[in-house]
Amino acid sequence: MLDLVVTHWFRVVSALIGGRAGLKAAEGARSAAAEAKAAEDARRATEAKAAEDARRAAEAKAAEDARRAAEAKAFVEGRRAAKAKAAKEARGGAKSKAADGAQSAPQPIQAKGRLISRGSQRSRRHDLPRRSERHRR
Repeated sequence: MLDLVVTHWFRVVSALIGGRAGLKAAEGARSAAAEAKAAEDARRATEAKAAEDARRAAEAKAAEDARRAAEAKAFVEGRRAAKAKAAKEARGGAKSKAADGAQSAPQPIQAKGRLISRGSQRSRRHDLPRRSERHRR
């Protein structure tokens, strides 16, 4: 409101002092002020648009970084799970192989009052026929 009063007062005074030339000067000043205001508005709009574009770009970059980090984490966890599964299967395979080996392992035998396993040298000596029996064959 004050702006309107000042502008009107300036026009009246300019008209009284300078006549038609004073009115043209007042119009020129008013149009210059309008141009300055329009330029300022355009600058503010451009700054606001640039700030919004920068904000959107930053959000998009942050979302992309978060997506990549999640993919990398999932990949690492998957690889870790695969290694754990392979190790578990290997342990299970080793246990079953050990169990199979234990079932097919030679059982100990009794020879001359001592317990001897079948795979040892002594048991082989006891399992062989005597010399006299070997020559007969």
